[in-house]
Amino acid sequence: MALIKCSNCGNMISDKAKTCPKCGSPVGAQSNDAIADLMHREAVAAMKRGNYDEARNYVNGLLAVKPGDARFLALKQELEELTNPKPQAVNPTGRIIACPNCGQMISSRATKCPKCGQHVVKKSSDQQLVAEQAGLEQKKNSNPNLIVCSGCGHQMSPRALKCPKCGALSPKGETLEKERKEEERMRQEERRQQEIKQKAENESRLYQAAVTSLDNQNYVVAREHIDTLLAENPQEKRYQQLKKKFDDAFNKRVKELRETIEACLESGRLDHAQEDLNTLINLNADEASYRELKQRLDDALWQRAEHDKKAARRRKTIIGTVAAIVILALLAAGGYLYNKHAQAQEELALWQRIEQSATMTDIDQYLADFPEGEHAAQVQELKTKVQEIADQWALIENSNDALTLQEFIDKYPEGVYHDKAAETLDKVLWQKAVVEDAPAAYNQYLKQCPQGVHVAEAQKWLQQHAQQQAELQEKMKLSPGEINLVSSRVSSFFYSMASGYGENMTELIASPMASFLGKKNATASDVIAYMRRVHSGDVYGVDITMGNVNVKKSLISNGDPVYTATFGFDQRLRREDATQETFAHYNGTATVNDRGLITSIGLNKTSHY
Repeated sequence: MALIKCSNCGNMISDKAKTCPKCGSPVGAQSNDAIADLMHREAVAAMKRGNYDEARNYVNGLLAVKPGDARFLALKQELEELTNPKPQAVNPTGRIIACPNCGQMISSRATKCPKCGQHVVKKSSDQQLVAEQAGLEQKKNSNPNLIVCSGCGHQMSPRALKCPKCGALSPKGETLEKERKEEERMRQEERRQQEIKQKAENESRLYQAAVTSLDNQNYVVAREHIDTLLAENPQEKRYQQLKKKFDDAFNKRVKELRETIEACLESGRLDHAQEDLNTLINLNADEASYRELKQRLDDALWQRAEHDKKAARRRKTIIGTVAAIVILALLAAGGYLYNKHAQAQEELALWQRIEQSATMTDIDQYLADFPEGEHAAQVQELKTKVQEIADQWALIENSNDALTLQEFIDKYPEGVYHDKAAETLDKVLWQKAVVEDAPAAYNQYLKQCPQGVHVAEAQKWLQQHAQQQAELQEKMKLSPGEINLVSSRVSSFFYSMASGYGENMTELIASPMASFLGKKNATASDVIAYMRRVHSGDVYGVDITMGNVNVKKSLISNGDPVYTATFGFDQRLRREDATQETFAHYNGTATVNDRGLITSIGLNKTSHY
């Protein structure tokens, strides 16, 4: 409930009352008087701002409600003196019609109104004659400050959006509808362009990743990226060329591995052939390309195993035969001592070989040939240790745990299983670095594998990453020009709000705003509505005192800058009712895009009185 002043006796009464308790005047009249007072203040404020078109609309509305009020007639006279309108000449040779926008009487031959600039739509001769006659008839008996509906001839306010009689759009309504449709079209086009841009950026990043993977001979990852690109855009020449480059490089690598395996099979280097075959299989090559080689390798390994068994048996047979011959010879010439000496020499040679290589084959041979030999206890202890290492390696041979592999390497600093563990650790840490794509992973690889296969690649990646970080830090620097731009935009917004300059406010904001005082996707109409609420009621003036504006800069995903401003300001309201709130302090946050447009504003009132 609010108190209003009785227009008859001046007594303060409730706006809910039907009559004034003092003089009995109807309250309906009070509401009209209150509306007229508000429109009078708005007209005066508009004239002070120099917005004469807005002031003229208010004055015309006032005279439509109270055509004989002396205050309103004086205000109209003052407005006419300020604008110095030129008298309209009557065309004696043509008919006179009313402008559908402002009501000015103009020639029917005119293409646009000389007063407001509105284009005049030509009608058929019958419709034009009827409309002109209706307009002239209404001109005689109606208010000259109203406009005429082009559809039915009904008079209405120039501020109306639709005809209250037939519902046809007024010139102002048609303009707003065209603006709304154009804004919607622009928003849809902007969204479409953004989607196209985002898709292009994603494809560009994926393309670069495919090129990098191919350069690094990471064929599995490169194939996945290239297949994804071609699935999205199979006609793109760049992707087709990259696919051809990949096929050539991949086929070349497969050919090299096949030739290496062939050479190893020919020379009997079966262990190297097995490693290269595993590499070929891990590349996801066509099984037909290595099926024959795999079969040949399996056959060769089986034959080697059989050969080793036969050689061991043959060696034992030969040793026995030689020993028998030597014994027989020594028996003839005191050969017992010689045979014993020969066995000692053989035992010593085998022991020296075990000390150098400690293979399980030599260890088993020693224990079989010399179970009571001089070094039998040491060989038995060594066998236990070698078997323990072999068992430990068998448990972690296929492990991808870098910590477990490093512990094995530290525990067994030499030997064939140490070398195998080091090779496996190199592969595990490199794969981890490629997947995580982070400095910590590459540094870990360099620390634990200083002699690794991919040391140069890791160092190159770290150098490029450091350069990218330096460039990013340079982009994040906030220049004095950026600070001044953001500060001036935020300050101008609130000074325009205080002055009632709605057009200036809407020129400073993005359309739509991501957030305005808690409202998502706010439009210029929401901003104007907020400004009018500040100036509504008995408020006839607003003063703003801005404090410091602090600016921070950040980058969005496409690399464009966005600015966040924090600020505070005092708002003082000049109002007729001094008992109402006249002061408030606000703290606020605003975001500004790279074009200098405000995209969001949030305010928090911290004190008032």
